[in-house]
Amino acid sequence: MHRHAAKVHRYNAFPALPDRTGTRSFMTIHTRNHIQTYGQGPITLVFAHGFGCDQTMWRFLVPHLEARFKVVLYDLTGCGQSDSAAYDLVRHASLHGHADDLLEVIDACAAAPVIVVGHSVSAMIGMLAAIRRPDAFLGLVMLSPSPCYINDGDYVGGFNAEDIDAMLTLMEQQFGQWSAAMAPVIMGAPERPALAAELAARFDGNDPARMRHFARATFLADHRADLAHLRVPALILQCSDDLIAPQEVGQYLHAHLAGSSLAMIGNVGHCPHMSAPSASVDAMTAFFNSHGWNPNPMTHEAPAYRLTTEEACAWLEEHTASAWTLARLIEAGITPYVWLDYDARYPDLFGDANGGYAAPIFFEDDTRRLAAGSDDVLITMTKDVHKLVVTLEAPGFRRGLDALRFLRKDVEKLARPPAPPKVAAAQESKDGITREQVLAVFAPMLKIDLDAALTTGGGIFGDEGARVKGSARQGKSKTLWNPVTLALGLNDVYRVPASRLTRAFQTQDSLLDWSARWTLSLSLLGK
Repeated sequence: MHRHAAKVHRYNAFPALPDRTGTRSFMTIHTRNHIQTYGQGPITLVFAHGFGCDQTMWRFLVPHLEARFKVVLYDLTGCGQSDSAAYDLVRHASLHGHADDLLEVIDACAAAPVIVVGHSVSAMIGMLAAIRRPDAFLGLVMLSPSPCYINDGDYVGGFNAEDIDAMLTLMEQQFGQWSAAMAPVIMGAPERPALAAELAARFDGNDPARMRHFARATFLADHRADLAHLRVPALILQCSDDLIAPQEVGQYLHAHLAGSSLAMIGNVGHCPHMSAPSASVDAMTAFFNSHGWNPNPMTHEAPAYRLTTEEACAWLEEHTASAWTLARLIEAGITPYVWLDYDARYPDLFGDANGGYAAPIFFEDDTRRLAAGSDDVLITMTKDVHKLVVTLEAPGFRRGLDALRFLRKDVEKLARPPAPPKVAAAQESKDGITREQVLAVFAPMLKIDLDAALTTGGGIFGDEGARVKGSARQGKSKTLWNPVTLALGLNDVYRVPASRLTRAFQTQDSLLDWSARWTLSLSLLGK
């Protein structure tokens, strides 16, 4: 990366295009920019993605934030699933046209000032929109921003003018070659090549002609002169090793944006929201807290989608008029979750979830430890991203207690009056499953006549095997079989693959309550 001085293009300085907001119907704007909303909080976060990407790039951040905020995602005009016909070569020849679009999105989706979270070029788009309409903004979060990519005197933008010209020429001649070459540079995260492959696919999914036009508006722009006009608080979220926006750029922005905050994330690449989502959320949350923008979801009648332990207990205390603790939540049978950032040492655990996923804590030893008042969370068994139970290599994963989250639907169930007990059904669930359930689950796995085998009751199908002793005396319709014992027998005697049986325990409703016992049995048997 060269850092020599070069002549900088300065035809995008503020102000530019006249204000054209409010000229399109809300329905047209929702369609034009493929707007999606999540969450129910009193403060709205509007997420604007980077060059050539789309709103799916925010999928690792949204789960952390939708519990407290209303989240608005949209595709920049010309990108993703936006209306391609709406891309205008005049309107979108500068970032001001995209700023107009953003203001229209805000007007269509929020009745109060918002916080715009913009990545890369959209950080500048958000800034230009906030300069034009400061009343529409509470603040800005700028992920890997740059007001100018080209070196100029003492200013370090990261590229020579010749570098940018060569890049634009390559885009003109071989767009696919450009995307293949630049995606790994932009994404970074060398230990997770799937992220770079995804970014290249996003680039290639857009119209090359529009992307070349957008690239000129992005990489030739110089918005340094506009920085002094920003009047809303801004967080500059900078990566420690970013070839597109080096540390000097973040420091320059912090020095020239009055009242801004600078947070440095230890991350290789230009996309911290994908390669370091937890660190990004932590920095954003600290910024929100410093301005009083972190609403408590417990002020709502309905709890948030994901609750901390404190929020779950507070909501339940309000709705049950009794005290709740983490131990009581565990004893009530509620499942806690912990967000796991992607770890290259466990590729099978994360699958395609390259940014991580919410892992459930259900293994009895792990939950018993929490209920006993442990100082942290220890996960030794969980479900992978495909919801299959996995035993983690010792010592497992450790997380802080503040990382625990509980699902809204689970918390709400605890506040409902208990249903009248169904003694028979409860006994059946405890002791075994019925003939109909056995046939529905296991018959497709076998070449024998399973119905006849159950009737005969020999071997693994009888009282000396999986059939619950004494249940046959109550009649054919009351006979029960222990599904774990039966599945082990099917694996041993009939060579039904353990992987197929495991999938059944994870997907069949009649076996879900037996899943942990099945996994434990396999572990004890060394299978």
